Amino acid sequence: MWAFLKLPHGMSQTQPKSQISILMGQSFAEVASKLLKKFKRGTADQTIAPHDVTHSWVKRLNIDLIVDVGANEGQFVQLVRNRGFAGRIISFEPLEAAFKKLTVRFGRDPKWAGVQTALGEKNDALTMEVAGNQFMSSSLLTMLPNHVEAEPTSAIFRTETVSVRRLDEALPPMMHGAKNLFLKIDTQGFEDHVLKGATGILQKVVLLELELSLVPLYAGQTLLPEMMNLVASLGFTPINLDRGFADNIRGKLLQLDGLFVRNDLVSVEPI
Repeated sequence: MWAFLKLPHGMSQTQPKSQISILMGQSFAEVASKLLKKFKRGTADQTIAPHDVTHSWVKRLNIDLIVDVGANEGQFVQLVRNRGFAGRIISFEPLEAAFKKLTVRFGRDPKWAGVQTALGEKNDALTMEVAGNQFMSSSLLTMLPNHVEAEPTSAIFRTETVSVRRLDEALPPMMHGAKNLFLKIDTQGFEDHVLKGATGILQKVVLLELELSLVPLYAGQTLLPEMMNLVASLGFTPINLDRGFADNIRGKLLQLDGLFVRNDLVSVEPI
């Protein structure tokens, strides 16, 4: 079930690091326990920022298109631009208010475009729960109480009907010959649905970033062990885990951000 989670090139097993890189040949309970202990120790040992690790892989894999699924207001794009990525980016965001703010941002960037739609396993129109924390926790799934307990501002305050499309139908007309895609998915428990609707373009994806939940935060979501198996079945190897959403009051790590590379490219040397 678990595979070896490789450290970035040039990083030793004993070198301090901010991202959580571990041996995954253990039970899920053991892994979760170690991750929680790492979280509780705090961030005093930070030396390499997670997004710097990601950008290292963006460079070595010659990424020529970033696909930003669940863009919100464009925060992820700002990070990759700040770290030097100058190539094309396509963002997908379903919520009207968030997309209006996103439009202002990509309107100033000629290599950045956006599409107002959610992504899933089939084309549809669904009801999205809209969260109060600048829409960041909004989801096509129903938010569970432990999410609100960890972050009270994330409480749902309205719903919105959004279009849903398959990524392998929405993206190809905009690819313009791109060969090496970085697919980032942050869809609040809906990540597996997005992947199942992307099968037609996954052969072009060489780098993948996903939000992974250790505990149920949305009704019916797929948790970390099953997500790791799904991603492995699609031909990707995990290379880094970074701690994400947490219940700081109760000392519980709730989510991780996982970075995955296509199996045949794991050994690519850094530039």
